[in-house]
Amino acid sequence: MIAMGGFRLLVSAAPWRSAAYLLGSIVIGTVLFTVVVTVVAVSAPLVVIGIGLPLLLAAAHVIRGAAHLERQRAAMVPGIAVAEPPVDRAGTAGDDVEVPDAGLLAALRRRWTDPAVAPSLGYLVGLYVPLMVLDTVAVGLWLGLLGGITIPFWYWAVPQTFDGVTDHGLFWGSFPHGPGGPDAVGLAIDDLPTAIAVAAVFAVLFMVVACPVVVAAARLHARTAGRLLGRPADPLAP
Repeated sequence: MIAMGGFRLLVSAAPWRSAAYLLGSIVIGTVLFTVVVTVVAVSAPLVVIGIGLPLLLAAAHVIRGAAHLERQRAAMVPGIAVAEPPVDRAGTAGDDVEVPDAGLLAALRRRWTDPAVAPSLGYLVGLYVPLMVLDTVAVGLWLGLLGGITIPFWYWAVPQTFDGVTDHGLFWGSFPHGPGGPDAVGLAIDDLPTAIAVAAVFAVLFMVVACPVVVAAARLHARTAGRLLGRPADPLAP
């Protein structure tokens, strides 16, 4: 039953889209974390001399844009949709266009008291490390087992030298004098039948372990994004 469920998952789009989402999160999440931390760290100290006020307003827009991007990316994960939070348009004319007479301080106060700012910062900065660990472990497992399936295509191109003699293959273990020498302990993948057998094991592990793990990790990441960046739940809703 587990194998059949893993096969159905394997032939679906879910693990591939989930892996793409996690790989994108590793790259894009790092870029967004760096940008958000940089703009906030640069603008906040400059507030005392006034220069930081427009920079801090720009930082709020950067945070909002980064959160919007993460909401859009979460849709890559099957079954996940993150609704846009409501936009407070008081004191604005059109999309993100400040009314001139509202004043810089009023615009700054409005942007930084937006209920969506704190959760966005929590997701983009506060959860960056744990989500990066989650994504890296899941994608590393997925790519590692996927790579193991391809061993029959390239094992013969890996050179190994034992006692001055060069052999080709993958030698997992201890082979001080080569795969046929004394004290050899481990698995020597130096012929096609062995490579195919090992690839078959990797294929089963990829199907029943890697695919469910990468899908679960992507859903956890995307649901976290939805919880912090999406439309807040109505406390009066049934």
